[in-house]
Amino acid sequence: MNLKLNDASTEYLSMNKPQINVPFVNLLAKMAVFALCCTSISLAETSVNSAIALHYVDSWEGAVVESTSHNDGSMDAVIKATGIADRLGKISADINIHIGAPVLVDFKNKRSAFILPWVGSSTIHFEEGDWFTDDFRGATVVPLDKTGQPLPPPYYGTGVWIITDGIGRFTGATGSGITKGIDYETGAYAGQNSGMIWLRKPHN
Repeated sequence: MNLKLNDASTEYLSMNKPQINVPFVNLLAKMAVFALCCTSISLAETSVNSAIALHYVDSWEGAVVESTSHNDGSMDAVIKATGIADRLGKISADINIHIGAPVLVDFKNKRSAFILPWVGSSTIHFEEGDWFTDDFRGATVVPLDKTGQPLPPPYYGTGVWIITDGIGRFTGATGSGITKGIDYETGAYAGQNSGMIWLRKPHN
């Protein structure tokens, strides 16, 4: 499986400059701070522990197996996924995600979009029994037509992730990176994670 994901959400926002929207600005600010924290943690691990650097890339496809919708338009879901990690082989993933209520963003060229903020955690399992858990957050863009109706899916999202735990080769590991996803609006999703993971050197 070789998913080539374009970062359509970033592209759409760069081409359509939004008017000031406080919830949207707050979301981007939180994502920027989170990404900065991820980078700082990775750099600290490199200089202090002289860890082994692993350039991590995976791609996956999955489906919702459990979901709960809320009155405010938000949703909690569990996604089961399978995929491939470069040089590491097959993976399976348990993804728990909270998708926030849509935020309407108006653009200067009279076009609009719904921003769907999301936050969650996932555990990536590898064939040899190793696994790591990460926290992630980001947002998906749902462009609207001139009448205010959503354009047809798929919808693209982007965000950041940071490792919080691990076992096997990922025991004591730190790492962070970028996550991209596709929402097909059918309960099916696809995604790709990329970044740097710092593995502790084994003791001799």
